[in-house]
Amino acid sequence: MKTIEQKRKQRLDEIEKLKIDIAEKTAKLDRLLGFIVTSKEDFQELPGGNYSEEVFKIFQENPEKKLDSVSIKKLLDKKYSLNLDKGKVYSAIHYLKTKGKIAKSDQMRQFILLQ
Repeated sequence: MKTIEQKRKQRLDEIEKLKIDIAEKTAKLDRLLGFIVTSKEDFQELPGGNYSEEVFKIFQENPEKKLDSVSIKKLLDKKYSLNLDKGKVYSAIHYLKTKGKIAKSDQMRQFILLQ
């Protein structure tokens, strides 16, 4: 038969294990939420709707910078105070690349304006 002190210690041990488990699961949840695809209703449309033109303007405003797709999306989101669809931004970047307006830089996943 367990004494009251043993039961208390057992419960405190269980509480500590649960706290660790909660912290691990919270970290995993946060990581997964970072990868989740947001529903289309969560995105706003770019004024004018032409992502390629707006992405090209970002490169023109930063001609010497090497920009990656994430920073371009953040710049557009900040410029228009919107949450834009990253897929459309990425498509616009690759469209500009195929048209010869921008090129991949020497660093991975970064692009530069072609003069």
